[in-house]
Amino acid sequence: MNEHYNIKRVNRTNMIAIIAITAVVVLNKIIFNEFDPGFKALIRGLIVAAVTVINYFLPTNKYLKGLIFSLIPAFAGIVLLLNESFTLSYHYMTVGATAMAALYFNRKVLIQFGVIINALYIAAFIFRPENITGQEQGLMVFNAAMLIFNGVLVLLYFLTKWGRQLLNDSNMKTEQAGKLLENLKNTLENVEEGTSVLDSSINNITDNIREISEGSKTITRSMQEMAQAIQQEASSINRINNSMHATLNTVHESNNTFRIISENSNLMIEQVNTGYKKINELHEQMDIINRAIGAAVDTVSDLKANMEKINTFLEAISQISHQTNLLALNAAIEAAHAGEHGKGFAVVAAEVRKLAEQSAQLTGNIARITAEIFRISDDAFAKVKDGGTATIEGKKLADHIFTQFKEIKSTADRTTKAIEEGYSKNSRITSELELVQHQIENMAGISEENSAATEEVLATMEAENNRILELYASVEEIQRLSSRMKNLLSSAG
Repeated sequence: MNEHYNIKRVNRTNMIAIIAITAVVVLNKIIFNEFDPGFKALIRGLIVAAVTVINYFLPTNKYLKGLIFSLIPAFAGIVLLLNESFTLSYHYMTVGATAMAALYFNRKVLIQFGVIINALYIAAFIFRPENITGQEQGLMVFNAAMLIFNGVLVLLYFLTKWGRQLLNDSNMKTEQAGKLLENLKNTLENVEEGTSVLDSSINNITDNIREISEGSKTITRSMQEMAQAIQQEASSINRINNSMHATLNTVHESNNTFRIISENSNLMIEQVNTGYKKINELHEQMDIINRAIGAAVDTVSDLKANMEKINTFLEAISQISHQTNLLALNAAIEAAHAGEHGKGFAVVAAEVRKLAEQSAQLTGNIARITAEIFRISDDAFAKVKDGGTATIEGKKLADHIFTQFKEIKSTADRTTKAIEEGYSKNSRITSELELVQHQIENMAGISEENSAATEEVLATMEAENNRILELYASVEEIQRLSSRMKNLLSSAG
């Protein structure tokens, strides 16, 4: 029977676990104790690690290695208990060692481990009982602990026994599965040979069906092309027929449009003639307005000239009034010097002075009025001048519009004539199009009959081609399954 349980991996795991436990114990001693105890713990830890590594690489029996790996932490814990005071964690090292021994699933290793550990603990208890149990009178505690320890060993013994049986059963079933696999392989080889023969036959059938299918597809394509051509012809005829209908409708609408245009053209000619007359009247009125504005410009110019003369006269009167006022003032002064003889002269001088002042006041009022009149005449002159310019431009525009109306009238006359000729030609075209439409409708009926017959033949061909394709698909499915079976056989082989 072949051994399939990986003992080497268990040995490597136990080695790593022992080194880790040793490192934890040593670090605890170094951290929480003085230099001397820590240094001694370090030396002991190095010795344990060295023994562990040497045991792993020694060319000894794998189960002997397992027994030694299990004993190392237990032995180390007992030694520590003997050299130091009672510490429960050192007993835990023995528990861990027991678990290491159980990992090998070997009854001999477990029994040997149990015997050695019992002997070591009994000897240690006889030598130093207080370090083992932590009590002066600890025989009862020691017996209870050993009873529990051995009970656990018994349980682990049965667990190891049953685990080994499971491993053996697994190995046996593995061997049986190997034999069945060999038989299955032989069977698959026979199936592969049959599959190859089936595949060859299927290939021949597939080739024949493919040739038939290709021939059928060629015929179907030809029929489809023929049907498409007939359908296209029918569609073309229908489109032509629809176009002829639309054309006839358009022509009829065009006739109506021509008639409406002709009527509107006559109305337009009447309106053009009326506009022509009104423009001619406007042209004559613009001439009259232009002459009137010219006369108004001349009148305003004369008015300005006369107002300038009046201003000149007013200035002369104002000078005379000023001199008269001075003379009256001098006369009044002289009358005052004359005394009683000059009283009458003084009265006259006062009256002359009053007249001079009134004359000056009236002259001022007249000057203001004439100034306002002069300003208004300037504004009137500017506006009349602007009106004259606008009138000239309006006359030019009226002349231009008059010329355009002449051209419009001439164009309208020619358009009316052309519309009448187009209406006549359009009527003849309508008659010819109606005849062509009748012939096209007959062609459309014949084309639809041909298309229906072709579609029936094509439907029959397509049904036959579909049956061939279904057969071809079935054969391809069989071929695919055969290929899949060959692949499975290849994978199994």
